[in-house]
Amino acid sequence: GLFAYNQNARNFSGCFSSCIGLVGIPERLFANNPNAGSFGDDYYRIGCFSYCSNLINIPEDLFANNPKAGNFSNCFRLCSSLTSIPVGLFANNPNVTDFSYCFESCSGLTSIPEELFINNANVTIFNGCFKSCSGLTSIPEGL
Repeated sequence: GLFAYNQNARNFSGCFSSCIGLVGIPERLFANNPNAGSFGDDYYRIGCFSYCSNLINIPEDLFANNPKAGNFSNCFRLCSSLTSIPVGLFANNPNVTDFSYCFESCSGLTSIPEELFINNANVTIFNGCFKSCSGLTSIPEGL
């Protein structure tokens, strides 16, 4: 219930950036924030969970109630302990335009879900999205 009373919050970029002790994210953390538009920042290269080097998993419904979200740049940048990405992580975010550096340097990632961006038809920027993800063994054809 951390943000339960903040329905008008619009920007969560850098919110938990550099929280190196963070290992998990509560499910539905942003469930009461339908007006959230940004979980990332291109200018300062910080995202909501960037530099959380001990973060090991992401709940699939984390952004399920954030249909206005348009920016996930740098969101999970340098989360080197992440080993996987939930298939439906961005399924309810049809207005996203920017995924630049979203998972950059997530060296623990071993795969990318094939349908990760299937509902994100408005994206114009994927620059560096999986840059330096040295643990990846393949890239899905449909991506």
